[in-house]
Amino acid sequence: MTPEELARSEQEAYSLSDAQLGVLLRQGPEGLPVGAWDVLLREKARREAHELSDAALAKLLREGPDGEQTGAWDALEQEEKRRARARTQTRTMLRRPSVSDDADDEERKYPALRAIIIMHQAIAILALVLGVGLALIGPELPPLVRGAVLVAGVLVGLFQWAVAETLQVVIDIEANTRRNSTR
Repeated sequence: MTPEELARSEQEAYSLSDAQLGVLLRQGPEGLPVGAWDVLLREKARREAHELSDAALAKLLREGPDGEQTGAWDALEQEEKRRARARTQTRTMLRRPSVSDDADDEERKYPALRAIIIMHQAIAILALVLGVGLALIGPELPPLVRGAVLVAGVLVGLFQWAVAETLQVVIDIEANTRRNSTR
């Protein structure tokens, strides 16, 4: 088997369901291309190693490779490495970011954008207050117009507040992306 064929066979074996792999293993190596049987055995061993508890995996590794089937020992070692990587990644993800001057730096970044956020929030509050105020205590207006002024004031206020929140989300995404890229 060429290296390309071997890689393709390993990929195909990896994509088999447990039932499909079981059928092929029960049929035996007859009729399979040279090296395909070893690929199937290695895949079986990989799946079995994946299902082991940490204690069972450690016990098998302590006992050594004696008596293991074709590819089983390699599968056990690869599974141990995979779990070690997973533990390291989990510890890294669970680690709290260090509290330092990052918060101060984030507050100083994008001063113009932060001013625009404050401006949109002020407009939102002003629109809401004016809309409600005119609707309740405004000049003699027909009820339909008062209702329209109230709805317009609330909608403009909500829209302006949403724009301010959207800009804040953009700043937060930038800060989180920068913080997570340094991990």
